Amino acid sequence: MNPLKWPLILTCCGFILCAPPIADAQTKPDKRLLQKVSVQWEEKPIKEGLPELCEKHKLPVEFDSSFTEEGFDSATFSLTADGITLGSLVHLICKSLQLVSTVEKGKLLILTRAADEEKLITREYSLAALGGNISPQLFSMNLVGMTSGRWMEVDQEGGEVLAISPQAISIRHNRTVHEEVQNLLDQIATVSGGKARAATPQDRAEQLILRKLQTPALPPADVTTLPEILEQVLQKNGIPYWIDEMAMKDEKIEWKDLTSKLDVKKVATSRRLDSIAAEHRLSWKYEDEVVQITTLAKLADVISIRVYDVRNKLSPTFPSAALAQQLIANKDLGAWMVSDGHGGCIFPIGTSLLIAQEGAGHEKIAKLLK
Repeated sequence: MNPLKWPLILTCCGFILCAPPIADAQTKPDKRLLQKVSVQWEEKPIKEGLPELCEKHKLPVEFDSSFTEEGFDSATFSLTADGITLGSLVHLICKSLQLVSTVEKGKLLILTRAADEEKLITREYSLAALGGNISPQLFSMNLVGMTSGRWMEVDQEGGEVLAISPQAISIRHNRTVHEEVQNLLDQIATVSGGKARAATPQDRAEQLILRKLQTPALPPADVTTLPEILEQVLQKNGIPYWIDEMAMKDEKIEWKDLTSKLDVKKVATSRRLDSIAAEHRLSWKYEDEVVQITTLAKLADVISIRVYDVRNKLSPTFPSAALAQQLIANKDLGAWMVSDGHGGCIFPIGTSLLIAQEGAGHEKIAKLLK
C-alpha cells in the first residue's frame, strides 16, 4: 500500500458517509482451494511440492515463464501443518516468496510480482448497490488510494480506471490489485449489509486456533532454544506455525540459535508468544490458518484494511465520524496519516469504519470496538 495516496482519500471521505450498503459483491472461491491438506515440508522445492499436492485435488499447476526467468526454480519452503486449506497454503507460500497466485482457466497459475505488474487485465465491478447516492467518481478516487500498486491517476504509470458509470466501474490493473478490490468490496458488503457471513473452513480453523492460543498452559520443561520451545508449545498442542526465516536473515537474527527463559507460570499461549517475541525483536500473527513468527520490523511495515461494524458504538450525538476521531487520538493504536504524516487512516462508511492500520493496531482496535 502506497502511503502517498492517503491524502487524496482524506479529501473525499466525507462523501462516503452517505454511501448505502454494498451488496452481492462476494465472489465464491474455487472449491478445490477449500480442500484440507496436510504437509510436512522441510526445504521442499515448491516447483515440486505444489504440483504434487494440488494434483491430488485435481487442480493443475502452471508456473509462468517469469518463475524460471527470475530464479525461482530452486525456491524452497518449510512447513508442517495438518488440515489447513489448500488456498491458505498457496497464499502463505506466495506471500512469503513475493509471488502471485490465481486460478485461471481451471489451473493454478504462479507468477512473480514483477510479471504480475506487467500483465494488466480488465475487470468490471458493479456499483448498482450505491444507488446513485454517491458519486462514482469519488468512489473510484477512494478505491485508488485504498489499494496497492501503481495507478495512472496518482503515479502517472500502472493501472487505471477505464470507465465509470452509475452502475459499474471498469478497472485495468494487475491480479494483486484486482484481488484487493474484490476483497474490500466483499468486506463492505458483509459488514454494511448487517448479515453474518457464512463461516468458511478458514473461519472455523481460526476460531479453533484462537481458542487454543487463549488456553492457559504450563511452559515446556527442559527446553531452551526457540525451535524446541515452539515445538512443545505449538506443534504438540495442534497449533500449526511457520517461521519466516528469510525475514530474520534480513535482520541478522539467527533463528536456530535463539533461546528463552520461560515464565514458570501457567499463562495463555498467546501471552507466552508475546513474551518470547519481545525478547528477540520478533513478532507473530495468525494468518492463513497458521501462526506466523516473523520480525517486528516486517510486521510494522505491513498495513492492511479491515471493515468494522460499529453501529453498537454510535448514537445520534456520537456519529461514526466522531468515533473515527476518537480512535485517531489514541496513540496506542499506531501512527495515523492525518496526525503523524504516515501510518494508517480511517474512513466512515455509514455505520461502519474502514480502517487501514498495521497488524498490532488492528488487534487493539478490534478489542476496543467489540
